[in-house]
Amino acid sequence: MSNKYDDAMKRLEAGFLLRSSRRSKKRGTCQRYDSALPLTEHDLLQLETILPDPIPDGYRHFLQFYGDACWRSRQWKCLLIDEPDITLNVSYFFGIRENSCYPLRPEYENNVVQHDMLPRLLPIAQGDGGTYCISLSGDDRGQVFSWHTDDVGQEVLDGETVVISDGTCFVAYSFDEFLHQIYLID
Repeated sequence: MSNKYDDAMKRLEAGFLLRSSRRSKKRGTCQRYDSALPLTEHDLLQLETILPDPIPDGYRHFLQFYGDACWRSRQWKCLLIDEPDITLNVSYFFGIRENSCYPLRPEYENNVVQHDMLPRLLPIAQGDGGTYCISLSGDDRGQVFSWHTDDVGQEVLDGETVVISDGTCFVAYSFDEFLHQIYLID
């Protein structure tokens, strides 16, 4: 069954990773697949139970077909819309299955609890400079941001913690636009 993301994933030469269930000396290692296993509506609803808002439609549709962790066989870069001279590295996309090599759920929970990531930001991919997230709510719902723990800033004023920086940098107006900004490096 083809979908609107097939061409982009072929262009990026994406592979898919799941933890190996076989008992071997390499127990817990990842196994590469050339195609992703489609997710069910139940899989997506399970993820949404921990989120404050539903997953935006574009990314939700992508996950239905590419919900396993995606990785590159060659290096990926992402060109920023508002800063055409700046490119960011993209290492892999998170998968939502429990046996994903790069599982999204623990990444989300860990960043929200331990690193003050806004709960409305859902990690979608990882790069050398931080985590790519999609906004789940607000005026920027569906937009993609780069987020890094080192960029989160807070101060205590009159006994209250005030957020000075949420650690985000705008990347794309939608998930589809983000995917189109990613390209292979030869």
